[in-house]
Amino acid sequence: MSFTVILLVFISTIVGIVNSLYFLFIFIRLSYYRLKIKEKPQITNTVIPISVIICAKNEGELLFHSVEAIASQDYPDFEIILVDDHSNDNSPTIMEKLTEYYDFVHFFPAPDEIKDAPGKKAALAFGISKAKNKILLLTDADCHPSSKHWIQLMVNQLQNKEMVLGYGPTIKKQGLWNRFFQFETFITAVQYFSYSLTKIPYMGVGRNLLYKKSLYEKSNGFKSHLHLTSGDDDLFIQSVAGKNNTSICIDSQAFMYSEAPKSFSQFIQQKLRHSSTSYAYSWLHKILLFIFAFSHLSFYILISFLLVLKLKVALFIYIPFILIRWCVLWPIMQKLNENNLKPLFPILDFIFAVYILIMAIWSPFANKTQWK
Repeated sequence: MSFTVILLVFISTIVGIVNSLYFLFIFIRLSYYRLKIKEKPQITNTVIPISVIICAKNEGELLFHSVEAIASQDYPDFEIILVDDHSNDNSPTIMEKLTEYYDFVHFFPAPDEIKDAPGKKAALAFGISKAKNKILLLTDADCHPSSKHWIQLMVNQLQNKEMVLGYGPTIKKQGLWNRFFQFETFITAVQYFSYSLTKIPYMGVGRNLLYKKSLYEKSNGFKSHLHLTSGDDDLFIQSVAGKNNTSICIDSQAFMYSEAPKSFSQFIQQKLRHSSTSYAYSWLHKILLFIFAFSHLSFYILISFLLVLKLKVALFIYIPFILIRWCVLWPIMQKLNENNLKPLFPILDFIFAVYILIMAIWSPFANKTQWK
């Protein structure tokens, strides 16, 4: 073999090992994780009152069905706080009608002084101020729960913790792009669930997140990052999460589904907006997340070069590492009800590397100022 091939083999092996360490020492925790509460949720004698908070901006088409599904939850004591963040569609009218149908649904138009605030954090903070209960459960106006037990299961996982991270998958549809949107959501969840189990939580998703109102208040809410478009989930969690105050809920009856982006460009814009806060992460999380993404991308770049120069050598390196990833993620796909990703994993894993490259190139030029 030429020196170039030997060098590529050496570097790709090192990069593959580095990337595999994430799967073997961090993500594998989620593979072996077992729900503490099994079977159907049991309502105890002590019921914790819950405030479900939904902020909406131009979500009139989806809002009614979403709130209707949440209002049908099998939970004895909860309210729904609806906040309209200066919509231009019929969202306020729909919210008003919902308060007529359900006496536990409350509608609050966001005040004019936060009209130009970036993102939804100002509207969310306003909604939290209107909540009467001590436990807050957050979701989005375009989401719907996977079962009538969503609230109960999220509350069950609270136990002696202060915060519960839930899962917000995309609705499954046909087509490779939809599978990839589903896969990216899955990989993101694998990371934040696993990091939480490793006692270094760094984010969750605002469409399925529960925490105590006292936790929000003692950290001054979103005040430190209110000027940023995103951060109501990741930056907030980083500011309040500790080694022992965060739990996760991966029961399939507690998922909060949402529609996938309609196009790849819309998907990229959405992810760029979400990633705009990453510079404010702790150094530990920035380093860990960067090394994972860099090693994943670098591995495929190096393997691509090897495929051109020495096909058999490239396959000899590629196959063991892809099998490690596949074996670790297989049971997690089972747990998170993402079984349709299993046979497509090698393809989706490669597309994920391309996605990392696109994000790295596009990020400096993207407009990240609006949430809707």
